[in-house]
Amino acid sequence: MTILDERRRSLLTEAAAGLDTAPIDATELIGLYHRHLLTEDLATRHPDDIRGGVLSHLALARTRRPGEILVAGFTPTVETHGWATGNTVLQVVTDDTAFIVDSVTAELDRQGHEVRFLIHPQLGIERDADGTIVGLGGESTESWLHVEVTRIAGQEVLDGLVARLRDVLTEVATAVADWEPMLRQAADISASLAAGPEAVPAAERRQVQGLLDWLVDDHFVFLGYRRYRYSDDDGVLEQVPGSGLGLMRGGSGTSRRALRGTVGEKAAERQLLIITKANSRSTVHRSAYLDYIGIKTVDDNGVVDGEHRFIGLFTSNVYHGSVRAIPFLAAKVDEVLAASGFAPDSHSGKRLLSVLETYPRDELFQGDVEYLTDVATRIVSSRYQRQTQLFARPDVYGRFTSCLVLLPRDRYNTDVRLRIQEILTASFHGTGVEYTTRVDDSATAMVHYVIRRDANGAPPAEDLEDLQDWLRRAVQTWDSDWQAAMVAEFGEIEAARLVARWGGGLDEAYKAMHQPRMAAVDVRHVDELAEGLQASLYQEMSARPGERRLRLYCDRALRLTEVLPLLLDFGLAVTDERTHRVVARDGAARHILDFGVSAEDESWWAPSDGEESGFLAAFLAVWERRAESDRFNQLIGSVRLTWRQVVVLRMVAAYLRQTMHYSTGYLESALVENPAIARQLVDVFEARFLPGELDDRDAREQAAADAVLASVADVPSLDHDRMIQAFLAVIRAGERTNFYRPEAGGAVAFKLDPQRVPHLPAPRPLIETWVYSTRLEGVHLRFGKVARGGLR
Repeated sequence: MTILDERRRSLLTEAAAGLDTAPIDATELIGLYHRHLLTEDLATRHPDDIRGGVLSHLALARTRRPGEILVAGFTPTVETHGWATGNTVLQVVTDDTAFIVDSVTAELDRQGHEVRFLIHPQLGIERDADGTIVGLGGESTESWLHVEVTRIAGQEVLDGLVARLRDVLTEVATAVADWEPMLRQAADISASLAAGPEAVPAAERRQVQGLLDWLVDDHFVFLGYRRYRYSDDDGVLEQVPGSGLGLMRGGSGTSRRALRGTVGEKAAERQLLIITKANSRSTVHRSAYLDYIGIKTVDDNGVVDGEHRFIGLFTSNVYHGSVRAIPFLAAKVDEVLAASGFAPDSHSGKRLLSVLETYPRDELFQGDVEYLTDVATRIVSSRYQRQTQLFARPDVYGRFTSCLVLLPRDRYNTDVRLRIQEILTASFHGTGVEYTTRVDDSATAMVHYVIRRDANGAPPAEDLEDLQDWLRRAVQTWDSDWQAAMVAEFGEIEAARLVARWGGGLDEAYKAMHQPRMAAVDVRHVDELAEGLQASLYQEMSARPGERRLRLYCDRALRLTEVLPLLLDFGLAVTDERTHRVVARDGAARHILDFGVSAEDESWWAPSDGEESGFLAAFLAVWERRAESDRFNQLIGSVRLTWRQVVVLRMVAAYLRQTMHYSTGYLESALVENPAIARQLVDVFEARFLPGELDDRDAREQAAADAVLASVADVPSLDHDRMIQAFLAVIRAGERTNFYRPEAGGAVAFKLDPQRVPHLPAPRPLIETWVYSTRLEGVHLRFGKVARGGLR
């Protein structure tokens, strides 16, 4: 005996100890009750729960009349019942028949109740004349079904569920009781077709006979039957009283119905067989829409005068076996093959047969040969195309539209399926939808939708080509959209090269964060980047005023400490940061840093003047060490200076730091806190030194200087006043500069007359030449016309 076996025996013995189940032996009852429950599942139960479940079930079953269906529901608690599982318990006692467990669990699923535990003992019960249990081992076998579902809140809901389960089990009992009569009815109809009617071709009659014989041979779950009379004169379909069996035994709705429009035309057609889907779901066996099989009756004149109608469900082997094993479908497949023009032993013929083998089986039953031929041959012809295709077939009675969607397998996922479902439901004015999928090792995924609709509602969409175009757009994946964006951006040849090199290097995290069009821009940058860094700046559509995203492309991984101080010196707030690594097919790696940055307002990002203007040019200049990172860079946004214009102020500030007692930070604050004056100081410098316009240079410089002095009057800080006037004095003391000579390599030489700088201490040299760059600072002093000074 294994440890599990010992555990099982111990649990059942403990549960039965002291249990009064007279006149039944408690140990025997508990053993039989749990004999089909796996030991692993039993081991999860507490002895009190085992005991409580059996006792409550026995109390329900204690007295039962023949054929009676007993259903009870409750949520056991320790206080009230002495045991508890945390679930709501549903217990059933009924005659043992087929479909009990399937039908009950299907109804629970339809009602949204999750099954947590289920046990289904089938017990031989002996009862006396009053239906009271007198012992076990009787000839009558009963189903005692115990189901636990997630806790149900509210007695009204629980009572409604109990009543619904009782109705379902009643329908199960009715269908099972009439099973044999329905089989005989189908066999009788088949036999009658051998003799006529003569107005129907013998081949058609033999086909229907073969189908009925095949259905009877365990290929159809017969759930209902009824016969109807049809009058072609007034188009009325009338139930034949007393003909109903199974779920159609009783009357449902009116016994007479006038058929109009398409429905009336279909009813009068002299086509013996109708295979379609009913409007209602089965409550027996499994929750699926009922299959409807109608066999029309025809009088000697060839006029339709009635119908034999069966409802039920095809058995599972119908959906999993070969179509060649189903007589009715085998004949239809042969017709499709003949109509296609493909030779059976040709490549296309074999491919067509393969398509039909995997085609939705319900569609093969319901679709006509012309429709199936068109769809199957188009599927064969488009095997190597990666286009999404739509095939739609309306129900003959207008109750639903069957839609078959084929799409590239690598584009299929749940989101795509739901998008397609929404489009089809809206286009066909659907009231409900079902779907099945087939995704195997082929290059194509197939999704079959059945769009239920109100037959009296608006007509469905007619233009399938437009609808197919919508679906093609809906199934576009990120990769396909990206490839389209690449073609639009670079043309087909260059796009093909870039996709081949970088397509495999964009990971799923990157795709989740970026639109395909943005990725096209990124790929251009990373492909162009040999070494160093590139940058781009853009505004998201959802951005608030002042917000931008800065993207840096580099050939190495960047540390945040390399970038953040630079952005902060520009006066920007950094809101978030994302990093991505992109690897090319040849192994080259590129790194993308994406920063969310925010300025005080939208005007900060307005373009500056000059060829290299704006924040992006300034950032690259700082990164490449052509400019320094300090608070002067805030002036690029606040008064739209170029980074080169800021160099002028930085150069003067560096000189003042050598000749005044103010720190660099204090000198920066004097202009950053008075940005309009900083702009005016640049105006003075450009009026004095900017090459080109020589006319009225002195007047323009004086006007710019007067503007500075006028503005200084409003500066509240005395130190700032002194520093600003010192900036102005140094600029106006300048005599020559190489600032506007591009060949200077970034170093600025500024020759000035110290005599014109009031704050300089004595003795003042005759000439000073101040040299500034990001690498060094120095001054050359001349106290006479002959140079005898040096660098300071």
